[in-house]
Amino acid sequence: MKAKKAKFLELNSIIKKHFDLQINFRQKIKAIFAHYRQVFNALGYETVALGEYGCKTMTKYDKLELEIAVIKHFPQEKSGLRDKMFQDIGKEIKRFSGVDPFQKNTQNEGYLEYKIDDEIILTVRIIPFVYKKNSNDELGYVFWRNGIEKKDNVISVVKAFNKANKISNNLLRSLVKMIKYVVGSEFGYYYIIYILVLRWFYEYFVKQYDKYLQKVTADVELDEETLAKYRSTAFQKNWFINNIDGEELIFYILERYWMSETYYFRELEFIEEEIFESISRYSWYTNSCFLTPYDYFIDFKIFNLKNYDDLNYIQNELKKSELSRIHYDFCRNHDLSLYVTPIKVAGPVGFINYAINFKKKATELFKKLPAEKRRDAISVNQREIMEELNLIAHKWLATYRNKSTYIKTYFDYKYPIISASNYYMRLQAMLSAVENLKNDDYIIGYDN
Repeated sequence: MKAKKAKFLELNSIIKKHFDLQINFRQKIKAIFAHYRQVFNALGYETVALGEYGCKTMTKYDKLELEIAVIKHFPQEKSGLRDKMFQDIGKEIKRFSGVDPFQKNTQNEGYLEYKIDDEIILTVRIIPFVYKKNSNDELGYVFWRNGIEKKDNVISVVKAFNKANKISNNLLRSLVKMIKYVVGSEFGYYYIIYILVLRWFYEYFVKQYDKYLQKVTADVELDEETLAKYRSTAFQKNWFINNIDGEELIFYILERYWMSETYYFRELEFIEEEIFESISRYSWYTNSCFLTPYDYFIDFKIFNLKNYDDLNYIQNELKKSELSRIHYDFCRNHDLSLYVTPIKVAGPVGFINYAINFKKKATELFKKLPAEKRRDAISVNQREIMEELNLIAHKWLATYRNKSTYIKTYFDYKYPIISASNYYMRLQAMLSAVENLKNDDYIIGYDN
């Protein structure tokens, strides 16, 4: 057991040394966030760090974003809250930075932002959210886009990632930093990485933890104190470090990264986003759809099936499909006392960040067409250039997907690099390979 633990922490330490953001940048971003948190908390808003800073996965890039959620909980006001929150935020940005964020009129898109240019290019983006009940009495976070309320799970996902990372003893954070290094600047919407890591982390961890719990509770009568211990993040963290093979977990996550079939739920969804939808009337014929995960796991729960309250709760929640009916049926059929299930939620995550980066990527790819063909693309001659647009989109899609799982090889027991190299040598091999690879090297032939 100790060997696993030591090996585990060694990987985290090496990743931290190689990929952590320089300390002066970290201090600067920390000071900016602390300022806004103090100001907005005084105005009655909760302030939550999102994105790379919120998940503590910032790395050595020259262009950085600090994304902040400013949240009003259960507002009493029936009208005017949107304008008030934007005015409060805009006023503080201008006072703190000297920049007028309203010049870009981004409040219609749901956020305000400004840039700092000195040692680094740092974009600060602040998004007003409201935490409230919807018409079905369900709690959720919404932001305003063009004045209309839009649901968004980004705050829940960031908090969920940090909790899962804590259970994993920082292994998930190390994994994300490696993936980000390989992906580089291909697509700045990193929430996809967090979501897919969460999906497969809980699929793997819950199975292992459930197996352990069923074993230790098979011949004992469960009480609340015992269950509280097993539900404790501190206990789970300690159990993880002594019972989970970190290399196997990393390989498991990346092996299933873009898959949709799971044990706990029949299928997890992806949404297809058409890259050139805003450009071409024939875009759906280009076979150039980007997959965005739509549902994911944000936690797991342990229930006592011999407890009436737990049983009643499960029966009600199963109707919403957030608990695994597959595993519930298995537990009931085998007369098990415990029911352990991931918690599945659905919906967009970081829509604003996605919209900004997706538009930027679509424009960048479109510009790969020669100038005369770009003119055709917005004229009656569109159909003639569809094949070229399709090739451009396909090359990027294949590259992005292959890059996001590239490091799998370095954690696969089938390859000799695992037994022949320590973590430092393995990481150096990965860095060297990535630096020498071109985008086309990630694509084998043309399989469109």
